[in-house]
Amino acid sequence: MRALALVVVALSLSSCVTPASSITTCGTLRLERPLIVLEQKPTSASGLGRVDEGGCFLEIPDASLSGTGIFAEAAGRLFFVDQEKGVLDPIDRTTLGLAGDPIAVFAAGEDPSDPNPHGVDVDADGRLWVARYSMGSLAVIEPSGKLGATVDLSDLDPDGQPEMEAVHVDGSRVHVALELLDFSTNPVTPRGPGMIVSLDRATHARVGTIALAGRNPFGGFAPIDAAGSRFAIATPGSFSATDLGDGIDLVDFAAGTATQLISEVELGGSVTELIIAGPTEAYAIVAGDNEENPTSLVRFDPSTGLRVAVLSTASVFANAGLAINGDLVLVGDHTVEGAGIVAFDRASWAESGRITAHRLPPWSLHTAPR
Repeated sequence: MRALALVVVALSLSSCVTPASSITTCGTLRLERPLIVLEQKPTSASGLGRVDEGGCFLEIPDASLSGTGIFAEAAGRLFFVDQEKGVLDPIDRTTLGLAGDPIAVFAAGEDPSDPNPHGVDVDADGRLWVARYSMGSLAVIEPSGKLGATVDLSDLDPDGQPEMEAVHVDGSRVHVALELLDFSTNPVTPRGPGMIVSLDRATHARVGTIALAGRNPFGGFAPIDAAGSRFAIATPGSFSATDLGDGIDLVDFAAGTATQLISEVELGGSVTELIIAGPTEAYAIVAGDNEENPTSLVRFDPSTGLRVAVLSTASVFANAGLAINGDLVLVGDHTVEGAGIVAFDRASWAESGRITAHRLPPWSLHTAPR
């Protein structure tokens, strides 16, 4: 499918640097709700930003966000998951400051750089369940912020590291997605289909597993409907190949099943991020497998498993960060020459505005709740 012709709206931008080295850029882009932005240059530095409803983008330096990480939301709380320091930094959506002390996901005697936290969710008692990607055990953080327990999952992978990725707490159950990668190969490859292991929230005992249709579950669980039992998760398999068996899986926790929602062949490559906007409307950032590995913003229909449109294409892994904000779908542009946030109209699919990032490229986007 050919990419749609895009209607570019030129913005009249103005920038000002405050004494605190913050930068504010205003344009014609209008949002329904504020957008929280994680800016990042991998292996270098991170920073935070906030786009208000009027389209003014405040970027602020933050020395505490010195490494690589992601945003994660759990029960209304927003965290910067610092994957290098092994901590969760609670973020205030309004001030962009820390909303409490950093929460360590490692125990005394463990190397802080080992856990490499990824997915986070919270249970009814306020405990945080944290996937420790580079370790064999899941972390359980008490409401006080202290590490209360770890749950050993090391036997589920021959190398003792099952690569925990996403976490979802569902009443009395905790579900953890495992990538099950073979690091003895070059490039690293999945050993087979991914897996979800289900735990009893009270006892931490295993109560079941769900075999995924695709390999290498990547990113978080995206809710499919209001009922709260059906979720989508990306299964990109090997990022260097487009495989029919990989793509996006539909997981039904109530039924204990997983089926393919849409294939990589239909999408045009491996999914790095996805968001479900409605029963027939969803978006994915898709990485191709050719030499230049371009990324595309793809709209697809989760009810049919078919691609609807390609909204944009860019060069090597240039898109990062995806959010729905009112009538717009927003995507981060990670290219050196065009770093910023691009908005597409959900009805017409045309580009309807963009705002420039001056400090660092956007890496993760989060629409503030109402």
